[in-house]
Amino acid sequence: MTYLTFSQKEYYCECLFEQNGPYWHICTPGEEMEVIFTSEEDFRFGMNAIALAVAELSSKTETDEGCVAFEVVTFELMSDHVHLIICGPREICLELLSIFRAKMRVYTTHRGRNIDWRGFKCDDPIEITDIEMLRNEIIYVNRNGYVASKSETPYSYRWGSGYLYYSIVEQLTIVATKASDLTYRQKRKMFRADKASLPERFVAADGYVLPQSFCNIRLGMSIFRDAHHYFNKLTKDFEAYSESAARLGDKIFLADGDLYAVIKDKCRKSYGTDSPNLLQPAQKLDLAKILHRQYNASNGQIRRMLKLDASIINELFPDSSSERK
Repeated sequence: MTYLTFSQKEYYCECLFEQNGPYWHICTPGEEMEVIFTSEEDFRFGMNAIALAVAELSSKTETDEGCVAFEVVTFELMSDHVHLIICGPREICLELLSIFRAKMRVYTTHRGRNIDWRGFKCDDPIEITDIEMLRNEIIYVNRNGYVASKSETPYSYRWGSGYLYYSIVEQLTIVATKASDLTYRQKRKMFRADKASLPERFVAADGYVLPQSFCNIRLGMSIFRDAHHYFNKLTKDFEAYSESAARLGDKIFLADGDLYAVIKDKCRKSYGTDSPNLLQPAQKLDLAKILHRQYNASNGQIRRMLKLDASIINELFPDSSSERK
């Protein structure tokens, strides 16, 4: 087995980045939408709608040599918005979102739900201009489901493709049904349509098309040097996560364990200590402001982590005194 050096791995990643692209992070604003996915049935159809949109757009852009104009690198469906990292021309990437929205509109209408879909759009997709930015955006998207729910891990949230990154699931041949083997009744139930044309390589299980059918997971993983590089950024790089959230206008909320990792890192870099207990009172107050402003830490979290009096915290952040504990 040949082992590559750090420089060789990084060079390989950079070459792949340059050979592909352009890359875009497309995100719809959740604050302008009511909850879209209210049940597992809704999420299943959302996964199928993405698959259908990819299949439809692929057939329109496929060349005589069998190449398509775009690749979905990763995506996540959240309750009121979606995240997509796509490689391809800007207008085609936005067309994919438009097709997906149209299918979701038909679905919710048939379900008797009157949703205003005008806010479900992305007027200004984020162009990803370098390899480190692409890494950070992939990590941001793949962490979304985990961050949103305390019952999830990055490898258990199934309404997207993040759980497939460096996972044995992506490598194994999953017991699933090929799209060509689906019965008329199965297709009718899954896609809410009489006709649904899917490539033969697509596979389905548990009532929805599996994301490895239509996402180029290998391309996304190849942007990272190795599994350790990916997992380190996934679990520890909260600075980059915060920056991505700021670009998107998203609010991030870290669990106590993740927030404490941020605190220890800030203590080391700014105050030369690993423990927030060794900080001076003024230093704790400065750190409290950073946690509140950059990481949306609740007053209760700041009090617990920094061992500060609740009255002091509530005086600093009165608008947050009645929020999450």
